[in-house]
This record gives sequence, C-alpha cells and structure tokens, in this order.
Amino acid sequence: FVGHMIAFYGLCFMIEKNRDNTLGVVLMLGFTFLMGVMLAPLLTIAMKSSNGANLIMTAAGGPGALFIALAALGSDKTRDFSFLGKFVGISVLILMATIVLNVLFLKMPVMNLIISAVIIPLSGAIIVYRINDAARGGETSHVSLALDLYIGIYNIFSALLRLLIAFTGND
Repeated sequence: FVGHMIAFYGLCFMIEKNRDNTLGVVLMLGFTFLMGVMLAPLLTIAMKSSNGANLIMTAAGGPGALFIALAALGSDKTRDFSFLGKFVGISVLILMATIVLNVLFLKMPVMNLIISAVIIPLSGAIIVYRINDAARGGETSHVSLALDLYIGIYNIFSALLRLLIAFTGND
C-alpha cells in the first residue's frame, strides 16, 4: 500500500513538474501503464465471478456515459464551477485520510464500500471542475488536464467495479 502511494504521488508530482514539455507526456504514459497494472488484481477478482465479464462491462460503461455528461456540463463556458475547487480539495484530503486510516488501522470492509461510494461523485465533481477550468481558460496544460481526467475516470471505474462486485458478484 505504501509503495503504491509513493509511486502514485511521486509520478503525479513528476508529471506536474514536467507538464509543459515532452517528458510530461512520457511520464504520463508510464503512469497510465502502472495504474493499469495496479488495476489487474481487481479485474482478476471480478473475472472469478460467474458474471465477471458483465460486471466489468457495466463498470466500464458507467464512467463512459458519466464522463460524456460531466464533460458537457463542465465545458459550458457560461457556467462557473470554480466554487468546487475548495470543496473537492478538502474532500480529497479527508477521503485520503479515511483510506489510510482504514487500510492501516480500521480494516473495515464496510468502510471500503463507503469510500467507493464517495469516490464516484467526488471524482465526478473533479472532472466537472477541471473541464470547466480548461474551458474558461484557467488550465493551459493538456498534460495536467489529461492526468486529472484520467485519474477521475479510473477512480470512477474502479470504485464502481468494487461496488458491483460487492453487491452483485457473489457466487
């Protein structure tokens, strides 16, 4: 867990540091590869279920449809979603503290489900906020925006898949 966190945040930091040059793109590709590798155990758990392929397809379709709706909402330049900035920032910090607390100390399965349920709307709010920021001219780095959108979609997919496994994947 600690190694994953160090790799995740270390790469995010390095990508942001190189957001305006080619190295940022290369680091982003490496980041997406590592995130895919970290997703493999969850996909394996899903595939062990008799309806595993359906769970994965449902979990993949959800973020796709949600992203289209959120992108349409966020790309409206007449709407200002900058008020979401502080909310999502504080919410992410609280969520990360909750995750660390649960993984290292509490070890409560129900808390994992609650965390997954919170990740979906929070990631959606981040997507709307970041797309709106870019549409209104606040974000100028395509690499930085792509990183945030990728993480948002990845989080929605993995959280939705965890919830689907928990509630419908029992054999």
